[in-house]
Amino acid sequence: MSHLQAMVTHVDGLISRVPQYKKSWCMQGVQAAWRLGRWDLMDEYLAGADEEGPVCSSSESTASFDMDVAKILQAMMKKDQLSVAEIIAHSKQALLAPLAAAGMDSYMRAYPLVVKLHMLRELEDFHNILVNDSFLEKSFHLDDSNFLKVVQDWDNRLRFTQPSLWPREPLLAFRRLVFGASGLGVHVGSCWLQYAKLCRSAGQFEIANRAILEAQSSGATNFHLEKAKLLWSTRRTDGALAELQQSLLNMPVDVVGSAAISSLTSRSLVPLNPPFACATQLSNENKDVAKTLLLYSRWIHYTGQKQKEDVLGLYSRVRDLLPMWEKAYFYMAKYCDDLLVDARKRQDENLGPGSRLTTTNAVEKAWWSYLSDALLYYSKGLQRGHKNLFQALPRLLTLWFDFGSVYNRMRSTSELRNHHKKVEISVPEQVLFSFGSSSFDTLMLYLSKFKIILQVMSIMRDCLKDLPKYQWLTALPQLVSRICHQNEETVRLVKLIITSVLQEFPQQALWIMAAVSKSTIPARREAASEIIQAARKRFAHGSEGSNLFVQFPCLIEHLIKLCFHPGQPKARTINIATEFSALKRIMPLGIIMPIQQALTVSLPSFDANMTDPLRSDIFSATDIATISGIKDEAEILSSLQRPKKVIFIGNDGVEHPFLCKPKDDLRKDARMMEFMAMVNRLLSKYPESRRRKLYIRTFAVIPLTEDCGWQDARMFPPVFHNWFVTMFSEPAAWFRARIAYAHTTAVWSMVGHIVGLGDRHGENILFDSTTGDCVHVDFSCLFDRGLQLEKPELVPFRLTQNMIDGLGITGYEGIFLRVCEITLSVLRTHRETLMSVLETFIHDPLVEWTKSHKSSGVEVDKPHAQSIISENQEVSDPFYVLDLGVVCSLMDQWSSNLPTVRPFYAVKCNPEPTFLAALAALGVCFDCASKAEIEAVLALGINTDQIVFANPCKAEAHIKYAATVGVNLTTFDSQCEIEKIKKWHPKCALLLRIKAGDDADARCPLGLKYGALPEEVTLLLQAAHAAGLPVTGVSFHVGSATTFSQAYRSAIVAAKSVFDTAEQLGMPKLRTLNIGGGFVAGPQFENAAITITDALQSYFGNEPGLEIISEPGRFFAETSFTLVICIIGKRVRGELREYWVNDGIYGSLNCILFDHATVTATPLACKSDSTNPTCDGPKTYQSTVFGPTCDALDTILTDYKLPELEVNDWLVFPNVGAYTACAGSKFNGFDTSAIPTYVAYSDPK
Repeated sequence: MSHLQAMVTHVDGLISRVPQYKKSWCMQGVQAAWRLGRWDLMDEYLAGADEEGPVCSSSESTASFDMDVAKILQAMMKKDQLSVAEIIAHSKQALLAPLAAAGMDSYMRAYPLVVKLHMLRELEDFHNILVNDSFLEKSFHLDDSNFLKVVQDWDNRLRFTQPSLWPREPLLAFRRLVFGASGLGVHVGSCWLQYAKLCRSAGQFEIANRAILEAQSSGATNFHLEKAKLLWSTRRTDGALAELQQSLLNMPVDVVGSAAISSLTSRSLVPLNPPFACATQLSNENKDVAKTLLLYSRWIHYTGQKQKEDVLGLYSRVRDLLPMWEKAYFYMAKYCDDLLVDARKRQDENLGPGSRLTTTNAVEKAWWSYLSDALLYYSKGLQRGHKNLFQALPRLLTLWFDFGSVYNRMRSTSELRNHHKKVEISVPEQVLFSFGSSSFDTLMLYLSKFKIILQVMSIMRDCLKDLPKYQWLTALPQLVSRICHQNEETVRLVKLIITSVLQEFPQQALWIMAAVSKSTIPARREAASEIIQAARKRFAHGSEGSNLFVQFPCLIEHLIKLCFHPGQPKARTINIATEFSALKRIMPLGIIMPIQQALTVSLPSFDANMTDPLRSDIFSATDIATISGIKDEAEILSSLQRPKKVIFIGNDGVEHPFLCKPKDDLRKDARMMEFMAMVNRLLSKYPESRRRKLYIRTFAVIPLTEDCGWQDARMFPPVFHNWFVTMFSEPAAWFRARIAYAHTTAVWSMVGHIVGLGDRHGENILFDSTTGDCVHVDFSCLFDRGLQLEKPELVPFRLTQNMIDGLGITGYEGIFLRVCEITLSVLRTHRETLMSVLETFIHDPLVEWTKSHKSSGVEVDKPHAQSIISENQEVSDPFYVLDLGVVCSLMDQWSSNLPTVRPFYAVKCNPEPTFLAALAALGVCFDCASKAEIEAVLALGINTDQIVFANPCKAEAHIKYAATVGVNLTTFDSQCEIEKIKKWHPKCALLLRIKAGDDADARCPLGLKYGALPEEVTLLLQAAHAAGLPVTGVSFHVGSATTFSQAYRSAIVAAKSVFDTAEQLGMPKLRTLNIGGGFVAGPQFENAAITITDALQSYFGNEPGLEIISEPGRFFAETSFTLVICIIGKRVRGELREYWVNDGIYGSLNCILFDHATVTATPLACKSDSTNPTCDGPKTYQSTVFGPTCDALDTILTDYKLPELEVNDWLVFPNVGAYTACAGSKFNGFDTSAIPTYVAYSDPK
């Protein structure tokens, strides 16, 4: 390996240059020598390490084990059995003392020592089968039963090690030596491939590439898979796909399949060799082909490079090759699911208020036609395993419930009910539906959905029969939340599923059913009662199971009374024995203690070959304590609702504290714990987060009713000053605790930000005094409810000065920031999975979400504006509404259409702080043009590497400020700018701004002011290079709101010319392309994206490592803001109506003059006609709308149709977020900067 050979070179150099430390250098060199199998060099280093001499700090302790390994191998080569046994025994003895000390602390601390013992065991195994032969002289074969057994044991043991580089690397290195000495090239190659995978997961791509080459030369069979994955990880997607294509074509045609071969050879990315034809030889060929074909299908699905039929054919072939492989079904289901989502979105957008989707002349199939396939494949995958259980089952249920709702709405619409003609449809279940419509298309549409609902119900009934009950248990909260679904057939099946789970796992399921069984909503309470009674019938009267159903409601009643018991006004305790003697008397109980371990499903082991059935013993009776008693005294806490800390005693004698909380809907907390559990599972799968052992501390939450419940009581010291030093006096423990604190705080911060978690104060952010973990409790303020408080909570998460102090010398810039990035990446990658968990919030209605709210009128077209006006009766000044749902939707559009282009939002367009914060949360970077804009962005906590100073002509003071704060990327287009930057910011990287050709089609052309001409490019590049300033890329701008998408292509061509010129001049390779802005949301943006993507592929497709950025402003800002202004005056002249409003051309609507905008207005008559505030139907008049200033130029609208309005009514101007308030003035005393912004969120469809 190159890095090991480099280590040998460094050691030899150090020995010659610093000979006094030869002992240390040799100790380090031993590690590389035995891994490389260079035995003469190993002997030389061992001899040098045994010499007397000084040792560098800590080198002896870190290298001593590798020296023992090398000495063992040396003794094996010399047939010195006695020395082998002695060295192994000595090495074990040396590990025992530190292992005993570390084991008292934690298994994680002891794990490195366990790995060393693992290594010694394998050396011992190998020594035992060598007998009296030399390591290098004896060859083994796989038909040797003793050797085969050892190899199988090694493989099994390796699977139980942590799947990280550091524990597995020495084991794999030793095995390579063993297999290599016996000429087992395929096994050597397999070890190299496993090593390559570990290096790839650790981000060591160069080493991974070298390992793949070694595997290939050793004869490994599946090296192409790892090579393709490496190319994909380094974002060389075309190369990865081409590698898989060629490897599949080299496989037997009869295994790959002729249809798959045909699909592979169509639209190939690179010239391919012809398919390899041969007869099928080995049975495991199917497995190799299936793995390769599945990976290829997934990537083709991701990149969208083939037609739907081709991709479905490829997935189907994988399923045919390995019909019992869970993964094949899961990814085929995901593809069908994506087809459904895309088709539904497209068809919903195309269906206007008066249009219909038909089944007779449709260009594409109706979206629900994909549903049965998606459900079928999800279910078949779950029948074959549970590796994807937490992604597949929630999504399967969501699709089922969602379509049931859609189908039910269609049946209940007046179009299907109120007609004289009826059509009766008979089905096997003898269900009779009536349907009426004069439209044949509507009839066919209904029949289509009816056919699908029958298929769906059949699939779900099979799931009930075939899926193990423990799988349903993991999704029980989602099932419980839908027991009042609109579709009756769905409800019946849901009840059967919950009943079956309750019969199989009554202890855990009864706790989950507690809140719904006491629901204040009669339908939910009755449904829960029906389910519990049906489950109880399975158990014989007087049996342990039957008694459980008797004890449980009794316990819940007592606990509810305990929650709401007020206690004496100033009392600090409650005497349970006297005040709740009935609760004491029912003890002991056969009910499990509801701690997290007892309620969390531990998935059973699973035989991938399906030789053994799935086990359902997911809870061990010996490990789960039951409630045997309760302590006599309960503590009353001093917080507002006076919760009680009650201590229950298990039958194992362990005391378990719980917090009984009244007047609080703990269903939110319970749902949050489910969400956090899903986050933990995702963090454990993602290499970067797994390597850092990232997690969120969770705890058990048991809602008892809709306004009280139980949770694990974790009361920790509230004082944080010098807390780590006080609590963790031993240095290693202090360091581990601080790392745990940084990790858990960062993960909680990001997850809390995603779910809009507010009300974070000292009693809701706790710290574990034994581990340093950060733990959040009390999730009553979710989904940005903090923004609606009297004093809105604007910060995305709580990070106080004390919390930053706890992070150590690097503050939030070190571990905390990196963990935040990793966590956000994991959450974004798996957002669909997480949304399936959060969906239960909607269907398990929370108390405050079901309360009725007064409204001044019906909210139709302008719900946010009308709501603000009705809730703030005294409001009369203009205001903005920022819709964060629109912002999220725009970000999705950007990611979908330009996934390889990183957006840097142009702050100049609209610098509203909440808007900037929302963009930052979505991962958008920023384009700043002045010191003030940089200050505004830095105030949000944005890193300076996420800022480009994109003003080609800057004031010297602004350049100095950028240098001070570390903004190190800017644009230039003149010799003067080079001189200023060299003087004040010599470390700044430069982007050459070029003129983007003809931008006459832009609303605001910029070419007259900025951009180097083609004849100036060479001189400017040479000048910057001579000044010692690094030119790292090219920038251009086609003009604001351009309507000519081909302008981007010509500009990209010009940029490519600059890249070529820089290369000809011998300058360092340019690595950044800034394609500027000019985008307008909607079809215009999609057309521009197509042009840009095609041009980038054509002219920069062979530029590895190229970073492409952009400067969208209007795209994000324009449609995100709505302006609402009040009518302050009126004049009637015949049929003409003239209105004066309190904002105008000199204020927010300056865009009419300076941005050439065309604005529209809709009326909101909240004052004059509260019964019809949206003015539906009234007569309209030719109207003129004036601004408030004394200048006649201040005219907003002329000849505009409006209904009769009065003073104190409102006009709503949508899509006025771009270049509006930011360019306003204070003319006549009307201050634009004083206009407030209200934040709203509409569902981004």
